[in-house]
Formats: sequence, C-alpha cells, structure tokens
Amino acid sequence: MRQPLPQTFPEYCVVKRPQGICEFRVEAKSHFLSRNSSASYCTGPFDYAFVLTLPILGAVAWQMPHRWILIFGFLILLVPFGYWHVTQVLWESVIVLPTKDLQLEVHRGPPGRSIFVERRVIPASTVSAVIINEGLHRWNVRYYLAVLTKVDETQSLHVLYENQLPRMPILRDVYHNLQALLFNES
Repeated sequence: MRQPLPQTFPEYCVVKRPQGICEFRVEAKSHFLSRNSSASYCTGPFDYAFVLTLPILGAVAWQMPHRWILIFGFLILLVPFGYWHVTQVLWESVIVLPTKDLQLEVHRGPPGRSIFVERRVIPASTVSAVIINEGLHRWNVRYYLAVLTKVDETQSLHVLYENQLPRMPILRDVYHNLQALLFNES
C-alpha cells in the first residue's frame, strides 16, 4: 500500500495489486479517525449520552406497570439511531480493473465494519473523458471528479466520490492517475 499524500491528506490512499488492479480510496473522516484511534464505536457526545442513559431508562421502564409503552418508545428512538450508524459512508473507491474498466464502490456500515457495498462498473469502451468539474453550492465552489461516458448517442456524467467530495489535491492526483491508466498517457 502506498500513500501519495500521507502528511496532508491521510484519508486518501492508493492500493496497487499484482493482478494489475489499482484502487484509489478516499475514507470518510469519521471512519479514518475511529480506525486510527483506540476510541470505541461512539462518535460524538450524543452517542455517549444515548449509550449511558439507555440501561438506566431500561431499568426504570422494567419497574413500571405499563412498561411495554416505554419499551416501544425506546425502540422507536433506537431504530433511526441504528439506521444512521449502519448506513453511514465509510469509504469510496475508484478501481481500475485490468481490462481498463472502472468500478465505483461505496462502503457503508458502522465504524470499523463494512456491511453494505454498492458497486457500479463503467465499461472502458464507453469512457470518453475524465474531468475535474466545479459546481456552485450556495456561496461555495465545490470541485468534483467525473467520468463522461457515451453509449450510442446518449452521454452520461458519473460523479466519482459523490458522498465524500475530497479536496482538490486528491482529485488532481486521482485525475492524473486515471488519465495515465485509461488513456495510456504519461
């Protein structure tokens, strides 16, 4: 594993495998911090307060005559909390396969465990360009990396790292590497 920008952008890494597969990974900051520290899976003060008060409220509810109402209320609160923890983005990857196809992956789950993986494959024969584009969001300019594809007469734009929106030096490095790998430029 090689990290081209280790000091300034530790959330970005490039993984080269012997089969000719090259992966450009951008990790979520919360996943990166939890992976590199000895902290538990709680990520903020709300999580700590929730985890600490849950057993106390459970004990109080067990003593009440209509405890099923309170237990049902806890479950209603617990479901969105659990859903948020299971569906948060851990990292996104752009993988260049040996056939020059692109595979876009989004890994989701609680910190430390990838449970759900979304994959999209973009065939190399349809890729017409790789671009760094800019978009306006309120008063901010946000840069993003995209792949332009053309199938028959239909053109499409596929945004890479759409959940993370990494900073410009990371986008520039991935852009230059994709240009070199897909279009054999040096």
